[in-house]
Amino acid sequence: VEYPTGVGIGPKRIVLAGATSGAVQILDRASGASLAMLHGFKGAADGGETDDGRILVLESGSGSLLEIEDLKGERRTVVASGLKDPVAIATRGASVYVTCGDGTVVHIDLKSGAKHVVASKLSGPEGIDIAPDGKLIVAEVGEKRVVAIQPQTGVLEVVARNLAIGLPAPGGQGAFLTTGVAVDKSGTIYVSADEVNAILKIEH
Repeated sequence: VEYPTGVGIGPKRIVLAGATSGAVQILDRASGASLAMLHGFKGAADGGETDDGRILVLESGSGSLLEIEDLKGERRTVVASGLKDPVAIATRGASVYVTCGDGTVVHIDLKSGAKHVVASKLSGPEGIDIAPDGKLIVAEVGEKRVVAIQPQTGVLEVVARNLAIGLPAPGGQGAFLTTGVAVDKSGTIYVSADEVNAILKIEH
């Protein structure tokens, strides 16, 4: 994918999403071989593979979460719609969490397609991942910080402040690139710091 803006690493596959190109590339995690290159998405903001092997793509242009049911990309099912400026996803089990440009984090149940707001009034939530304890780790670029959110209650805890994240687009409008977040099995957080071209490591 040219200029990938989102990446999701699943049990067996890696999903690269290109918002500007409207393309998604699926790679084999073990070998790195390209399994599929799919086109025609309405702004592929992010993607991922669920624990049971389902391929998901987040469309910013349509505000929808799609399931790709075959590697040719011919069967694309809308799992949930009505998302407002969706940015990034994180998955665990039958749950998908989506950060949105309206300042919310939304939970989607893959079994029913039902969605509800987990957190709101955030300032530019972007990258998201799930910590070993189940908390949602979110880059809140408007505040230049990383927060941990309890998905059952929405209670928020600030993990790190004054981070070099949230590089604006040319002209100063909006985010230029999505700030990425990843959490390893020990709970250590990694954040892409676009203002200084670095990866930040945060012990939590």
